[in-house]
Amino acid sequence: MAVAKDIQADARARVPKRTGRLMGSIDASADGDDALVGPTDAASSFNGPYGRAVELGGMRSAHNPSGRMWWHEGGSWHSAESNMMPSQPYLKPAAENIADSGRAEKIYADYWRRAMEAG
Repeated sequence: MAVAKDIQADARARVPKRTGRLMGSIDASADGDDALVGPTDAASSFNGPYGRAVELGGMRSAHNPSGRMWWHEGGSWHSAESNMMPSQPYLKPAAENIADSGRAEKIYADYWRRAMEAG
């Protein structure tokens, strides 16, 4: 569970800035001997599971009275009824960072050492 909590903290630091709801929804929970990390249903939107769309990219559509989305890019405003949201990975790089840093191995080695000493 300690590794899951480290991944959770790293992923929360990586989410795009305007996604406070997504950041808050990233949960780490126990599942028997395993742990799960990822966004909960709190990270859903009118267009569906928002956490997955941010990580992998996906189609999004406007859900306001005008029926159009607006965004600023390249010095001018653009609009569309729908567009492709680019992939903005946060979970995969967080997990890779924890694995590459050696923190996961250290946590498991510490647990193994304590178990050996207790036995």
